[in-house]
Amino acid sequence: MPSQTKQLSPIGRTRGEILRQHIELRARMRGIDRIALAAGRRESFGQLKVSLGHFASIFEQHLAFEERELAPLMRALDPWGPARESELLDEHLEQRKRVEALCALAEDPTSTMSELRGEVRWLLKTLTEDMDREEVEIAALERLDTEGVAQMTG
Repeated sequence: MPSQTKQLSPIGRTRGEILRQHIELRARMRGIDRIALAAGRRESFGQLKVSLGHFASIFEQHLAFEERELAPLMRALDPWGPARESELLDEHLEQRKRVEALCALAEDPTSTMSELRGEVRWLLKTLTEDMDREEVEIAALERLDTEGVAQMTG
């Protein structure tokens, strides 16, 4: 008897990988948050700095994946695709700046742990909100791809 496995569309496969990456990023972010909250000694700076550096590298790989795999799918999906792609790239630029600024703050010997802790919490909150919103938007794109939409005429 042949398998009745449903094949995922390219956007469905990409969405699945993005969701997997988001799970990993959120786990790393929780770890960074724990380090920042527990940190009170100067040696905690080192641990936090290393964790932020690892996170920045993995986060950059995630953004590159979205730009390589998701952006072309968005662009081709419908007439609004190029605008969606542009919005995605703008958001990624802003996210890169935020992560880079936090890593620079962690490298600055004049930074206080209190200041760093506050910036870590703010970054993690904003990135979590960005991922939550992105997951909803990508699910909507997958529905658009698989179900289509009624075109408005006037």
